[in-house]
Amino acid sequence: MASKRERFLSAAAPDAYFLDADDVKGLRQYLGEREWLMPGESVQRAEIAGQGNMNCVVRAVTPSRSFILKQSRPWVEKYSDIAAPFDRALVEAEFYRVVSGAVAADWMPQFYWVDPTSRILCLEDIGTGGDLSRLYAGARLDAADQQRVGGFLSALHTSRSQMLNHEMRALNHFHIFVFPFDSENGLDLEKFTPGLQQASQRIKKDLKLVARIKQLGQVYLSDGDYLLHGDYFPGSWMRTTFGIKIIDPEFAFAGPREFDVGVMLAHLTMSGDTTALDALPTYYAHWSELDQRLVQGFAGVEVLRRLLGVAQLPLKLDLDRKRDLIDSSIRRILE
Repeated sequence: MASKRERFLSAAAPDAYFLDADDVKGLRQYLGEREWLMPGESVQRAEIAGQGNMNCVVRAVTPSRSFILKQSRPWVEKYSDIAAPFDRALVEAEFYRVVSGAVAADWMPQFYWVDPTSRILCLEDIGTGGDLSRLYAGARLDAADQQRVGGFLSALHTSRSQMLNHEMRALNHFHIFVFPFDSENGLDLEKFTPGLQQASQRIKKDLKLVARIKQLGQVYLSDGDYLLHGDYFPGSWMRTTFGIKIIDPEFAFAGPREFDVGVMLAHLTMSGDTTALDALPTYYAHWSELDQRLVQGFAGVEVLRRLLGVAQLPLKLDLDRKRDLIDSSIRRILE
């Protein structure tokens, strides 16, 4: 079986660089050729930064600074058997260019440069505070955190764009609206929670529900005017010394604001943070302008796909709680 390096180089241009945290010497040479290192500066060490679900993310450290290098490859980094658009780093770079100078950029790492040949982004290192996945274990957003996550989305959703990102949307569409509801998808839900496989069958056999999910999927695929983050959940919210920062906009596209808000609503629901849920209409500035049926529909689908699909979360929930979430999600989708 070919190594990741071999797979990458077979798909990339001959002069592309394969990012590898263990190859510090090669990293020094690459950054030197890009004239990114200052005179006399050298990379002392490199390490994997964060979970890196979609991409390879490396922190490079010199005596005077650190920065983040992020490479997209023709597969999902966490699941290397799942193909993914090779050019998603270029889409993410375009997102940073679109929001550059806008208020939303203040909530994100600084974008330094992109290497289109190697599909590498260079970004500000915002520290090692980690993402907010701890919400699923009972942590809560305080008032300042609520203002940060809502403020970013409010600011972003004032940006107009024609970013299509069709390839990444097609990948996301499959894993959100199709795969979890396919009775022949082969995913063994029993390994996550005993009894979950049986609990999922009623969804896959409900023709009205499946039809509505398909309809919501078509709305997701339709082009719109508002710039969306595209994957707005606690794994993209980072704790820093300057407050919460937002990362990973590779799924960004111009579409309905209701999608981003619905995804956020779904994850607050799964975390059980009722205070943040109740405050959502307050800290998201455009709440009154939204189609609430779409918001609730997208929220319901997001909960179901996280329970029944590949992209599982670190949820500490028993079967009864998951059944409750399934029931409430079905109601949301069919309202």
